[in-house]
Amino acid sequence: MTKIQPLNGMVLIKPIRKKTTLGGIIIPDTAKDQPTEGKVISVGKGKQLENGRIQDLEVEVGDTVLFREYSGIKYSDDLLLVGAENLLAILYQD
Repeated sequence: MTKIQPLNGMVLIKPIRKKTTLGGIIIPDTAKDQPTEGKVISVGKGKQLENGRIQDLEVEVGDTVLFREYSGIKYSDDLLLVGAENLLAILYQD
């Protein structure tokens, strides 16, 4: 298995694909929207600011995040490289 370390302000995410609706209806893969929720697998060192300093990313490995639909670059069938600017929120369980 190849290991990957995102650079700069990139984050490696494993999208969480939901196969059923809240009502229990199964949705075929061809009709599904792009997943917008995923688990952070790896993070880059941070985003370089105009003054040359590195701004740490707000997410950590293991966080569940929301990200913009259709953002990122597909790395493999189950991994996406997403820029930190496309991350919308960290999800916490009660």
